[in-house]
Amino acid sequence: MEREDAALFVAEHVSEIVGVAEVYVREDNAHEVTMAYRYGYLQSLMVSEAHRGQGIGMALVTAVETWAAAKGASEIRLETWEFAAGPLPFYERAGYTTLRRTLVRSL
Repeated sequence: MEREDAALFVAEHVSEIVGVAEVYVREDNAHEVTMAYRYGYLQSLMVSEAHRGQGIGMALVTAVETWAAAKGASEIRLETWEFAAGPLPFYERAGYTTLRRTLVRSL
């Protein structure tokens, strides 16, 4: 990834990759009813199941936030699935809140 607006962070344990975070800098342009924002978009965050609960995910999130702030971002945005065993509680513990919600109904 040789882009100024993208970064890939990895966590290693004994020469094995156990976590990864992929982030991009994005911008929303100003319109009549919206403001312009420069933000980091956390595309992917994964920690191997055997290494969860050890602070690796939070360390990756901190690295993403630090990098994005240095690029002029005012916030981090991400999308996550909402299901019982999903990652939503992790992000809430990290201080993330709902910005927008997508609703779906099966037909």
